[in-house]
Amino acid sequence: MRTLLYVLSIIAVNAAFVVFPPVRPPWGGVFSFATLLVGATFILRDYAQQEIGGKVWLASLAGALITAAFNPRLALVSGGAFFAAELLDQLVFTKVRGSFRARVLWSQLAGVALDTGAFLVGIAFALGIPWSWASYLTMSAGKLAALSYLAVARRRPAPPRGALA
Repeated sequence: MRTLLYVLSIIAVNAAFVVFPPVRPPWGGVFSFATLLVGATFILRDYAQQEIGGKVWLASLAGALITAAFNPRLALVSGGAFFAAELLDQLVFTKVRGSFRARVLWSQLAGVALDTGAFLVGIAFALGIPWSWASYLTMSAGKLAALSYLAVARRRPAPPRGALA
């Protein structure tokens, strides 16, 4: 079930990037309100990884392929960024020891850094939106906002590997 939610979240985020195109905040760069949803998608990716292990990249691929049906350029840019971040996220998530929350935190920090950079480079080439540090910092902060949920969420034990609910 968590893997399905992850795939649906990828599609929803990509659709939101189309519905809510980037705006130019007063401090420079670009920002899309859809970015706020990306952080939640990354957290769902970690839950999906708990559910299906290293095959979570297949869920990322499914989300990109479905996105390609309505926006092939966005699917290529977003899918490439998600895939690169997925590899790093999986590496960090599986290598870090400790609580589920600690593993999510460290994998999120690494994944967000790579995903944001790759996405901004991709949209610079595909859509002509220039890359800037202001965009990088603004979009990274938006993605990391989802981590605040983990900071205030009620402490629960990590779901067991392979658990469906």
